[in-house]
Amino acid sequence: MTKKKNPKDLQKVGRKCILETNLVAVGKLESAFAIGADVTLACSHAGISRDTYYEYIKKHPEKADKYAQLRRKPILKALNTVVGALDDPKMAKWYLTKKKSEEFGLSIDIGQKPERPINLSDLTDEQILQLAQQAVDEGI
Repeated sequence: MTKKKNPKDLQKVGRKCILETNLVAVGKLESAFAIGADVTLACSHAGISRDTYYEYIKKHPEKADKYAQLRRKPILKALNTVVGALDDPKMAKWYLTKKKSEEFGLSIDIGQKPERPINLSDLTDEQILQLAQQAVDEGI
């Protein structure tokens, strides 16, 4: 009868993950993530498969947090740029239509759901006034 081997005594077989030894590929991942690339694009840039990336992340979960932070950097930079440009009235108006669309958006609620939203930029001033008057008359 053969004795069962202890799993701790078994050596791991197979190659190490390429990202364990290839610092160039890791750097390429980081540079791609820093410009907002998703996993597929970053892996393509680094010359690795998505499976290799996820195998690496499984072994190094702290890297997942780092890469997520890198992917958010361009968004933060864009927000900073937009907020920095709010002294320009056109930019401020655009920002309000995006962040507070219910109050400053280009669509209005006329009390009933139309087949498609009414975009005020598609209407003439006269049409907008007619809609507003109709809403007042109907008590909306």
